[in-house]
Amino acid sequence: MFSQNKKRTNILNALIGAEKKSLKSYKGTAIKYKAILSKKIIELDLLNLNLHEALNTFNSTDKSIDEKNKYWKNFIIKFNENNEYFSKNLIKKHPKLTARDLEFCVLLKLNFTMHEISKILSIQYRSVVIKKGRLKRKLNLDSKESIERYLLQDE
Repeated sequence: MFSQNKKRTNILNALIGAEKKSLKSYKGTAIKYKAILSKKIIELDLLNLNLHEALNTFNSTDKSIDEKNKYWKNFIIKFNENNEYFSKNLIKKHPKLTARDLEFCVLLKLNFTMHEISKILSIQYRSVVIKKGRLKRKLNLDSKESIERYLLQDE
């Protein structure tokens, strides 16, 4: 019986050792993903800062409507180059979204305020509020669900 218990103890210790190695692997992976996530958050913060600086330049200079529209279209192209799956996944889930809806989703995803969106799109603040409500219905979200959170999950 003593040798049987010792054998069982050795087997259990071997299993514990294997589990510890497995946990170290998971811990290493979690740390790696945490570092990647932290890096992405910093990159997004920098991008957001650059976008807000560009927005201030965009709004402060006297540019024609055509120049602003050209600037905005270039911005959307660059966003789609850097986030190629965002629009594709959104269209796949919600095929009735228009190009203007996608542009609005991009601004919400980038955490622009409603006032900033109204300036960018050259529309009134109230129109932004209405547009956001209509977009929530198109995305089949409840009134209490955050459209911004939904768009961030869709990566």
